[in-house]
Amino acid sequence: MFCAISGEVPKEPVVSTKTGHLFEKSLIDKYLASEDKCPVTGEELTTEDLIPLKATQTAKPRPITATSIPGLLSHFQNEWDALMLETYTLKQHLDSTRKELSQVLYQHDAACRVIARLMRERDEARAMVSQRQGQMAEAAAAQAAGEAADTMDVEGGAAPTEITEAVIGELTALGKQLSKGRKKRPTPEGLASEADIGEYSEQGSATPHSSVKQGISCVDMHPADKTITLTGGLDKSAIVFNHTTNKVVAELKGHSKKLTSVKFHPDASRDVILTTSADKTAKIWSKSGKGYAESATITAHTAEVTGVSVHPTGAYAATVGMDAAWTFNSLETGACLKRVSDDKAPGGFTCVKFHPDGLILGMGTDDNMVRIWDMKTQSLVHSFEGHTKKVTALDFSENGYYMGSTSEDGTARLWDLRKLKNVKTLELGSSATSISFDHSGTYFCAAAGKDITVGVIKAWTPLATLSGHSKDATGVCFSPDATSVVSTGMDRAVKFWGK
Repeated sequence: MFCAISGEVPKEPVVSTKTGHLFEKSLIDKYLASEDKCPVTGEELTTEDLIPLKATQTAKPRPITATSIPGLLSHFQNEWDALMLETYTLKQHLDSTRKELSQVLYQHDAACRVIARLMRERDEARAMVSQRQGQMAEAAAAQAAGEAADTMDVEGGAAPTEITEAVIGELTALGKQLSKGRKKRPTPEGLASEADIGEYSEQGSATPHSSVKQGISCVDMHPADKTITLTGGLDKSAIVFNHTTNKVVAELKGHSKKLTSVKFHPDASRDVILTTSADKTAKIWSKSGKGYAESATITAHTAEVTGVSVHPTGAYAATVGMDAAWTFNSLETGACLKRVSDDKAPGGFTCVKFHPDGLILGMGTDDNMVRIWDMKTQSLVHSFEGHTKKVTALDFSENGYYMGSTSEDGTARLWDLRKLKNVKTLELGSSATSISFDHSGTYFCAAAGKDITVGVIKAWTPLATLSGHSKDATGVCFSPDATSVVSTGMDRAVKFWGK
């Protein structure tokens, strides 16, 4: 029996009751789906007119290619090739799926990091808003107090509270005088040689501060006696210490939070000390008997006061703070003559230093820059960019041509003030906290990690590395003749280094 359509033996035979023809069920169903008549006779025909037949299933004969060994081998080869092709396709799909999965995971990781950064920025913004609200409240209170003080000043004939033309004239005249004299000044006698500095070692150590809140944050050396140091600590006090007698000369208490910087007045005959603190104040201390007494408190800042520098005239001092403001103050009265805010330094100022001529003021910022201000106009004249993290300290060479700075990025940079660019960079290996130039403008020393690096300014290369602190060093200072270096650290130690 053969299908009337295909001419082959049907697998599911059906027969038409009208015409008697035999068909393959699948073929006749497809045909009747489009035509309602018999494909052979043309008579009308429906699926109800088809009767299925039972037939013995017969095995299909093998193809001719499978009846011999060469044919079988060829058949197997074709099947093998098809299998390999399918395997290759699956591997391609697997590789594509892996790449897609990797891309999705990368995007997920990036999204997580972005979310974390946004959450951090949100928290910082909230903290900043909270801080600003507090500062605004304090500023309003300070303004009200200032207005009351101004009224009292007018009534009592007090000193002016601004930089007058007379003050600017005084600064300008001294700046010209110092600039001329500096160019003719010879190298001081007794200055340490490079060989001497290369042989520096620890000559003494003391721990004058309290052990309750451990750590010394800053240091200065007496201008006339290099065996006397002034240090500020986390214990809220400043200590004058004599390293010859190994005794405390005076302890200055009055701040309510840790000290951030300390400074002897450059004129030793005045016997004046300046301190700044995280309690938002700076204090002026004068000699009183065997110790020092607080003579004035500067309250012009609304956040942590981070640094102080005495003007070459000896009559004024500048302070900076984390409120992104700097002040110019009279040391005689403690009055704030000028307060300048910098909107371009939202993170605040971290350190300050007067140029040796006193006509420009340098300060480091929390946003990695060093800013230079003109004292005659109290305006920003230049910003040095190069550090990648917070600037922690700066100093000017005595010849007035160079400025050095340190940063948490682990570098000490030398800046040429004539070319207004970074000319040398020294990698210190750890977060740097302090830098100091000697009085001759020949050598520098910098604190980074637990070590002190001493080097030559012009070449900006190290001569010696002084190791001895058990915790991070926080301050460093040269003696006037560069024959000794004093350093402080979070280990409470005040160390003397020399030959």
